[in-house]
Amino acid sequence: MKTFNYKRLSVALGSTLLLAGSLSVYAADYSGSFEGTISKQDGLPIDLNGQHVMALGLSTGTNTSTGNMDYFNGGDIVVTDIVDIVNGNGTHLGYWTVSQNGETVTNKLTGKMTTVMAADGETPMTSIKGTFANVYGTGVHATIHPIGTYKVTFTSPTEYTSEWEVTGFE
Repeated sequence: MKTFNYKRLSVALGSTLLLAGSLSVYAADYSGSFEGTISKQDGLPIDLNGQHVMALGLSTGTNTSTGNMDYFNGGDIVVTDIVDIVNGNGTHLGYWTVSQNGETVTNKLTGKMTTVMAADGETPMTSIKGTFANVYGTGVHATIHPIGTYKVTFTSPTEYTSEWEVTGFE
C-alpha cells in the first residue's frame, strides 16, 4: 500500500501558487496605447434612412508600451474591424495585430460602440469599450495567450486613441 506524499503535494501547491502569483503581476505589466488612423472604411446602410449601418474598417498606428514590460514598443498596429450600429451605438468586432522585428501577435476584439452628443448638442462623441483575446502569435508569443480590455475614443471621424491592458492569460 502506498502512502500519500504530503511533501510532494506541498511543493506542487507552492509552485502552483508562485506561478499564479507571477502571472497576475505579469499581466498587469503589459499595457499600451496608440493613435489610430482609419485608412479605409466601407459602410453599408441597412435601412433606408441610414440610421442602421454596418461598416468594415482598416486602420493603422504605432504601439506605445505603457506598462512595466517593453511590449512591442514602437511596433506597427493594424486593426481590421466591423461595426453594426444604429444611431452610432452597437457592436464592434475585429482583429488587432501588432508586429515588430519579425514577431507578430493577433488578438480578437469584441466590444460595444457608444455615441453621445457633446454639450454643444451638435458634436457626436464616439467611444468603444471591449475585451480582446489572443488568436495567434509567432516566436515566444505563440505560447502566450493574453486576454484583456481595450478602450477607443474617437477624436475625429478618421482618427482615434486606443488604450489596452492585458488582464490575464488563457
